[in-house]
Amino acid sequence: MTDGPGRAVPISRVFPRWYVAGAVASIAVIAVSQVGQPAVVCFWGPVIGLTIRDRLDDARSRADEGHDTSRAALLGPAWLEPVLSLLLTSFAIGLSFLLGAVFDGLALPVVWTGIALCLASALAYLAILLRGRRRSRRAVDTR
Repeated sequence: MTDGPGRAVPISRVFPRWYVAGAVASIAVIAVSQVGQPAVVCFWGPVIGLTIRDRLDDARSRADEGHDTSRAALLGPAWLEPVLSLLLTSFAIGLSFLLGAVFDGLALPVVWTGIALCLASALAYLAILLRGRRRSRRAVDTR
């Protein structure tokens, strides 16, 4: 990873701070509510690790091409990571509630809360994906 000739891209430039905050929030909600399965928060490890790896790869290719490798250039829109972190957090909590219902025999309201959280998060993520594709198609059409 270089940030110009011979300089390494610092990990702080690619570190997903909002995802770490989402992981901590997931753990806190599951621990305080004592309803879900805490093992679900293990999915945050790969989410954070893969994000760092992808951003480092992007930084490497951008540096090789002579493009900007600032944090803002590597992260995209400023609103995207906090929103995705919120969606992943609610999905993790919902999945935890659903698994808690399966393995611990939790009450029906917990099941419906888990379904609602997972479904709402998935639909919001899909909306963000579709919005991004529509914008990228529009950008290609205007060239």
